[in-house]
Amino acid sequence: MLARQIQPNYQPNQQPKQSPQTKKVIRTSRARITLGEKLIALMIAGLVLALSGFVVHNYVSIYSLNKQNYEIEQAITQQTQVNEGLNLQVVEARDPERLFSIAKENGFELNAENVEVVNKN
Repeated sequence: MLARQIQPNYQPNQQPKQSPQTKKVIRTSRARITLGEKLIALMIAGLVLALSGFVVHNYVSIYSLNKQNYEIEQAITQQTQVNEGLNLQVVEARDPERLFSIAKENGFELNAENVEVVNKN
């Protein structure tokens, strides 16, 4: 009983009164992109840009080499045709009948004793 006299308003089944408190609202904000993540994204973008530039550079180099190759092949084809024409002229110029006719025009006579046959090896 002595305890009841010290706390006169105490009721055993009653819980202690709590002062009304405002509820704290925890605001969840979106996850922000950190500086490290921004740097990584920037490095990846730079790497992609550099690789795409490298691919374009290689494509241009290959294109120019193919163009030069085609031009050289055309020049070789043209020169081959010129060489074939010149070879035909050489064959015509070596014709013995032609040589004899030119020799007769210039006053030379065919002497069979002075003719030597030379074999080409």
